[in-house]
Amino acid sequence: MRSLDDFAGEKLKNLEQAQLRRAPAVTTRAGIWAERDGRRLLSFSCNDYLNLSQHPEVIAAALDATTRYGVGAGASRLVTGNHPLYGELESRLARLKGTDAACVFGSGYLANSGIIPALVGPGDLIVLDELSHACIHSGAKLSGAAVEQYRHADVDHAASLLAKYRTGKTRALIATDGVFSMDGDLAPLADLAALAQRFDAWLLADDAHGLGVIGGGRGSSFANGKATDVPLQMGTLSKAVGGYGGYLCASQPSSI
Repeated sequence: MRSLDDFAGEKLKNLEQAQLRRAPAVTTRAGIWAERDGRRLLSFSCNDYLNLSQHPEVIAAALDATTRYGVGAGASRLVTGNHPLYGELESRLARLKGTDAACVFGSGYLANSGIIPALVGPGDLIVLDELSHACIHSGAKLSGAAVEQYRHADVDHAASLLAKYRTGKTRALIATDGVFSMDGDLAPLADLAALAQRFDAWLLADDAHGLGVIGGGRGSSFANGKATDVPLQMGTLSKAVGGYGGYLCASQPSSI
């Protein structure tokens, strides 16, 4: 077998030739300003839209929590790591999104990678916007469900795919970004919600770039001044909230 170093070296060389090799650059940030290689630059690529990561009260609260509770939970939530702060965070997220409950994850990517396979699997169907974030595509692939991509924001194309492939599938999921990270456009959530009703499907919207920015801060499901029926409201805490982590806000069965 080839050595790992030989394999890695060849792969890096191929990436270099294709101009696809990337390396992180050390960057420090203060608000809208970034410093890199001794240069002070105005940043147009930061997701900390409200600069909350630099807000004195947020920093003070983080310091206080660290002093009181330490820097880690010590175990998974199902063992000994289910700190009461998690429950408080989930309650606040659910109230903000107008849902019964919420569940937080380590990151937004982990959220979609875990949510989608938990809801659908082999014998099911996922119809997703072709420009959905990579974590939606990753979660869809991990699920083992049949996956069909509709043209970006094209509800008619999504409808045609559901009409063609929904029959015979136990469950169906429509997945999309709420606010698309590269272009900043909004998904047609109201139309997708109606489509989900029509084809007995669930709708998941990734609101990573909508929370704190759209719909009075409540996100893309509230962009038109009223709530759109999105039963699976996923998002992250690493953008406008200025922290880290992911979440899902959804209903809660009465028996739980």
